Amino acid sequence: MQTDGKGDHAMATSQQKADGCYFTPIELARILARWAVRTPYDRVLEPSCGDGVFLVAAIERLRDLEAAPEDVRSNLWAVEKNPEPIRVPPGAGNIDVARWFERMIQADFFELSGPQSGLIGEGKLSEFDVVLGNPPYVRYQLFAGTDRTKGLERAREHGVDLRNLASMWAPFLIHAAGFVSPRGRLAMVLPAELIHVQYAGPVRQFLLSKFERVCIVKFDKKVFPGALEEVVVLLAERRSRSRGLHVAQVTDIDDLKSRFQQVVRAPALTVATPSEKWSPYLLEKQVYKAFKAIASPERFRPLGDLASVDIGIVTGANDFFFLSPGEAESFGIGARHLKPAVSKAAHVAGCLFDPAAWFRLEQRDDKCELLLIDKDAATRDRAVRRYIERGERLGIHERYKCRIRTPWYALRRHRVPDAFLCYMAGDIPRMALNEAKGLNSNTIHSVNFRLRSPALIRAQVVAFYNSVTLLSCELFARSYGGGVLKIEPTEAERLLVPRLESDKVIARLSRMAREIDHLVREKRVDEAVARVDEVLLRQALRVGVASVQKMSQALLELRCRRLARSGGQNAHR
Repeated sequence: MQTDGKGDHAMATSQQKADGCYFTPIELARILARWAVRTPYDRVLEPSCGDGVFLVAAIERLRDLEAAPEDVRSNLWAVEKNPEPIRVPPGAGNIDVARWFERMIQADFFELSGPQSGLIGEGKLSEFDVVLGNPPYVRYQLFAGTDRTKGLERAREHGVDLRNLASMWAPFLIHAAGFVSPRGRLAMVLPAELIHVQYAGPVRQFLLSKFERVCIVKFDKKVFPGALEEVVVLLAERRSRSRGLHVAQVTDIDDLKSRFQQVVRAPALTVATPSEKWSPYLLEKQVYKAFKAIASPERFRPLGDLASVDIGIVTGANDFFFLSPGEAESFGIGARHLKPAVSKAAHVAGCLFDPAAWFRLEQRDDKCELLLIDKDAATRDRAVRRYIERGERLGIHERYKCRIRTPWYALRRHRVPDAFLCYMAGDIPRMALNEAKGLNSNTIHSVNFRLRSPALIRAQVVAFYNSVTLLSCELFARSYGGGVLKIEPTEAERLLVPRLESDKVIARLSRMAREIDHLVREKRVDEAVARVDEVLLRQALRVGVASVQKMSQALLELRCRRLARSGGQNAHR
């Protein structure tokens, strides 16, 4: 999003997506302006002006402080690459913007250098008491070329080396922070990626080194109804009596407004590792303390310590390569060219993908067979040749991933994974033991354990359904505005899973597989988690009843908050 409300939007035009441009509700802009602007003489910068909603909020705040129009005109500045007429948002009252504002700089913000001798001009900006707004949210795929080069260079000027996955908001935020005076404040609406993605680690570290106090506010409900990305509010102070980080969760903009003083005056935390993810701080202090104690290295470890997680097979045309049994029969394609497979997350419905699960997909005539043919298949099998010719008539061979293969229809052979892990999840993420020896599309991750014991692998999959592991999913994976939890392979390898060292516990968890599989398939996930918690957390790891209850309650609350953003639908995706 450029969440000057800026972000990805289902109905966005291509130009909006390229510019990252959606517009912030005026009431949210007012909240930020009221906090950031403290005197009638504050110098204010809006580095991503858009249609001017933050400018209007700043003018309102300065008028409330009885600033003279000439002072506002001198002290209120904005930057916009493609400026449009400033429009007064509904509910902002009757403001003659021309009377209060005249300092518009038409420029690429990345081309403006930092404070230079207190002067503005010649591509230079001075320090400001307030920097507020909403930077462009252009995803890393579109943040390319000279824009990317300039942005990353600006970040490096502040000692921040961003990774290739960084979206535009990250260097924009860092560059904007460089204009905040030694006693100034920074107030911005940002993608929630700030608190939970790995590539934002250097940004988090920079903020905690640049500002004495950093406050993050996350919303239960969507701030931008049309955008997929969640947002947070960043309130940062160069000088503060309370130093450190505070992360708060509110229901919506009205809730933030009513509890604002409580939020901004809450005690701050000292962060041992500044670049670490901030999402765990969404938990209440006592719950977070219990989580850290239970998930200690003696009891839990990252999934990546015992398994690799990779994307599934990238076909470039799932509609062509994944067939239902009925489709395979109608095209005359024999079983020797087909492999059992899962092509969407709904196929991973429980903790077991066994022959019975695959048979159920066959009975539904679902797309559960993957076409695997070599380069000579077209000459040996007439039915296969006809199917390939049909694909070419449909232009399948011209799709990018297909046309870079030779021949285009011959998929690279993949290892059959030990287990599947959902890439996108609704109710809870699901891991399923691959007893059917199937393959998977890139909508589902492959999990390959570095363990020799089949019983241990089976137990490890069942143990995935405990409160602590699932809570780590909620805290470390990405949550989107529609309530969907997205887990990238690198994030999956950081999920916390229990150490299983007792043969007795391994055997018991292994025997529970069918029970847990049934409960998860029936969407009785809370019962499944409670059963695993009892055996694993209470009996094996000897965690107290009160602590287990804290974990299960925290998991339920975070999951319900996430699903509430989808309209309360408990989707089993």
